[in-house]
Amino acid sequence: MATGAEQEVRARGLGWPLWLALAAVWFATVQVRPMLDPDEGRYAEIPREIVASGDWITPRLDGLKYFEKPPLQYWATAAVYSVLGPSEWSSRLWAVGLAFACLPMVCGWTERLYGKGAGLAAMATLATSPFFAIVGHLNLLDSGFTFWLTGCVFAFTLAQCSVAGGGAGGPEQGYRGCRAHRRRARRLHAPRA
Repeated sequence: MATGAEQEVRARGLGWPLWLALAAVWFATVQVRPMLDPDEGRYAEIPREIVASGDWITPRLDGLKYFEKPPLQYWATAAVYSVLGPSEWSSRLWAVGLAFACLPMVCGWTERLYGKGAGLAAMATLATSPFFAIVGHLNLLDSGFTFWLTGCVFAFTLAQCSVAGGGAGGPEQGYRGCRAHRRRARRLHAPRA
């Protein structure tokens, strides 16, 4: 008979095939759609010019300096171009990868605060959300913005929900920490008689 620790290891091991299947489905359609003009073409051309010119500091579009957007996505896509070469698939890889990375982040955050079932439900809901899936498969800055902002909000929330004197100690302690924090906040902001 298996011990509790062995059963937990088996349960965790079952998660990898699920994530690999989800990744296969998520990345399978990246190259199916043509690039959308003007945004996807712009965000694919700027990294191509970075690689062609060798100037990784100054983004350019058709030879003109282009400082409208933060350059992280340009640099990441240019790095992908350096390895895989420019194509529709490689131009979308950074943005699609960050959108996909939101799925385990949402699952992990929800699981930590509300349990494994809630984590899987949150991940499935986000993965099947039409707007998230469509925008997450385009070479736009939205995926990067969503990933980094979500990470910041989740980190802030976990810090607020942590038990005093230590980190969040699992779903029960983290949830109790959040409830206690909300009660303290209500008392502080309650109108005084």
